[in-house]
Amino acid sequence: NPSPSYRWFRNGDTTTVIGYSSNLTVFISESTIGTYTCHVAVKGYQEIQESAQVYRKGPPKILKSPESSVQYGSLGETAQLVCDSFAMPVPETMVWKYNDYPVNSKTEHYQVLTQRKKAGVVSTLVIKDSVTSDFGSYNCSVKNAYGEDFQIVELQRREDSSLLLVVLVGVVSGAILILATLLVFLHWRRLRHKSYPDPGVVKTKQTDSNEFDSEAEYSSDQEDWQNGTQSTEKTDSNGSNPSKNGFHSSTPFNGSYQQNGNGHAETQKPLGSPMHTYLRPNVLQGTPERPS
Repeated sequence: NPSPSYRWFRNGDTTTVIGYSSNLTVFISESTIGTYTCHVAVKGYQEIQESAQVYRKGPPKILKSPESSVQYGSLGETAQLVCDSFAMPVPETMVWKYNDYPVNSKTEHYQVLTQRKKAGVVSTLVIKDSVTSDFGSYNCSVKNAYGEDFQIVELQRREDSSLLLVVLVGVVSGAILILATLLVFLHWRRLRHKSYPDPGVVKTKQTDSNEFDSEAEYSSDQEDWQNGTQSTEKTDSNGSNPSKNGFHSSTPFNGSYQQNGNGHAETQKPLGSPMHTYLRPNVLQGTPERPS
């Protein structure tokens, strides 16, 4: 059987071979800790590989990141704070503090969940039915035989998406309602303007109509006056002229007259006549009355 060949690589760097035997011996230091991978090859067979992790005992280290420094929760809901650490040897647990006081995980409001790894521990602080006073700065600390480390975790309130949705719907609905009201008002105003035109225009039209009526009435009066004048100038049925017999009209006469039983003239004013006609009481036929 052909002998296998071995190659060792560190931390995924396959360009640098650090060993060619089945066993690799290293001295533990800051520069030698990490992941080592051994590639084994036999002629005529597929190459295989296997990895091993080399740790250095020392103080724990919190795995810090911007995401882990600020975490969010919703008011009235369950909030969770996560703290991850690397430590060798692995600590038993991690400690949470709020306002410099240890969080009492024995109550129903708080609960601490611990997950142990090969080289560290992950701790999760669960806050049930969170209230306003639960939001703030928490201290996450880890400790082993070689030292300790900590991190400040800020719990901030996340705005309720449903509340934001309600507010957004309310704003949009209000804008639509205002726009609809404005359109209805403009439409009503347009209809009102058509139904009730400008008073100045109406007044002008009425003035023109009144002037037209006045001109028509004036023309009618002129025609009546001419007819009345011609009538008074005509002689009566006996051939006598009324104006010569004392019958006189100070204004154009547009009515009629007749002789009463005493031989005097009586006037009859036509209905709706715009003028008053006065006649002197003279005899229309025969001779004038003599005084007694």
